[in-house]
Amino acid sequence: MAELLGVNEVVNIVGTGPDAAYKIIRELNSELKERGFLVVRGRIAENYLRERLNLERGKECLTDK
Repeated sequence: MAELLGVNEVVNIVGTGPDAAYKIIRELNSELKERGFLVVRGRIAENYLRERLNLERGKECLTDK
């Protein structure tokens, strides 16, 4: 089962600020919604986030914050 991530988790994975993380969540949720999936505002499925960013589980984009 996919874990739904909030903005803080996305910030940690992607290495951006909260504003950019919210933008990423909105964009990915929009993609999912267009494909017929139900979405939760302000949350994103971890597996979809990692798929779209081409990240393996346990890896982050940026580790220098």
